[in-house]
Amino acid sequence: MEPLLVLNRLLDRCRKNGAKGAEALLTESRGVEVRMERGRLAAPSNKESIEIKLRVYLEGGRGGSASWSAPRLADILEKAEKPLQRALRAAERAKPSPFVGPVERYDLEERGRGLLDRRHAHLDDASRSEILLQNATSCEAVDPALRADSLHYGELLLRRSFASTRGVAASETSTRFEASCSAHYGLRGRPFRHYIAARQFANVASVPFGAGLGQRLRILHQPASLPSAACPIIMHSSATADLLRALAPAFEARLVRAKKSFLRRHMNGPVANSRLHVIDDPSLPGSLHSKAFDDRGVPPMPVVLIREGSATGLLYDPKTAREAKLRPTGHTQADRAVFSNLVVRPGSRSRNAIGMELNDYLVIDGFHDEQPLDLATGMLDTSCDVLVFRGHQVQGGVLGLPLRLPITELLGAVSEVANDQSRYQSVDSCSLVLRGIELPSP
Repeated sequence: MEPLLVLNRLLDRCRKNGAKGAEALLTESRGVEVRMERGRLAAPSNKESIEIKLRVYLEGGRGGSASWSAPRLADILEKAEKPLQRALRAAERAKPSPFVGPVERYDLEERGRGLLDRRHAHLDDASRSEILLQNATSCEAVDPALRADSLHYGELLLRRSFASTRGVAASETSTRFEASCSAHYGLRGRPFRHYIAARQFANVASVPFGAGLGQRLRILHQPASLPSAACPIIMHSSATADLLRALAPAFEARLVRAKKSFLRRHMNGPVANSRLHVIDDPSLPGSLHSKAFDDRGVPPMPVVLIREGSATGLLYDPKTAREAKLRPTGHTQADRAVFSNLVVRPGSRSRNAIGMELNDYLVIDGFHDEQPLDLATGMLDTSCDVLVFRGHQVQGGVLGLPLRLPITELLGAVSEVANDQSRYQSVDSCSLVLRGIELPSP
């Protein structure tokens, strides 16, 4: 039985039970994982799941939802009765709202985004395991003090199908591949992790991430002293990507309206130097978080989050968009608007050319915390690792420098954006040159 046929029958059952409108999202996933711990390779594990999220709406703008799983498509309708009744009871108890109801119908483009890797059907366990074995070996080969503690490979084949009583019916199949390596330097070294993810197997399998992590750790653990005087700071493009991933949730319109995002004080005003321009684009072909439609059946649209330094765009789910009399942006995941693919507009000069001009400078390699930003206050509160450059030559690293300041102050210190745009999972990022920021000694 085809997914859209199942969903349409489910919607018919909702109407027969008194619902004025309904939406249903069906997610089928089939995945493979391989792990390697301390040199020991585990057997691949396979996972499959079928999940349904149903939303029903009654007269007066009252809505309720329910979720359930099934082992097969054919079992979905058989297991639907109890969840359907739960959703209807929740709708009966809900407070009426003129902003609640099925999403309006939009034109959907289900093809042309390059989300499905045709090679997926031909992969075998030997190819998957080889990725981990090669990268563990190449990481430890960089230096005798390096140990690759844990490596992981995962792949996912995902089919999402959506239907609503507004006449929307769409389905999309995609692939996702990821790999990671965790390693430490010396007996007491802090673990460092390198993670990559992409839509295409080759974009993961061809990356020597083990060797890259090993070289990074070896340089960082060569002790260096900080300059005695203030100097320019370059934020590595990967660190810029991490920072933007931490910042992007603050652009959710629901949080801003609820005064839970620091951006409530900065909308349409400066949050960064005018050189910084950042776009969220869930329609970007082939990128990690691209999709033809979100969890409410809305086609995605690009949103300019930061335009020449000013906070200009927000991510809207259907309810918040209706309240603001705007179109939803196609970012809804579960029940909230979630950022997707972030793109930093590159500058005109290479990082190498910038470094030659600066001569002496620091490079922020990365942050210790996955979420270094307090979204409500806009304060960065973390530690970072830096590389020390003198005469444009790396001297070594300094680990664990405290970094505590408003993110608007850090982004306001951007004096140049390099042209070294690289993709880090879902962020197309560039190195940033900062002036006027000082990093205190650890």
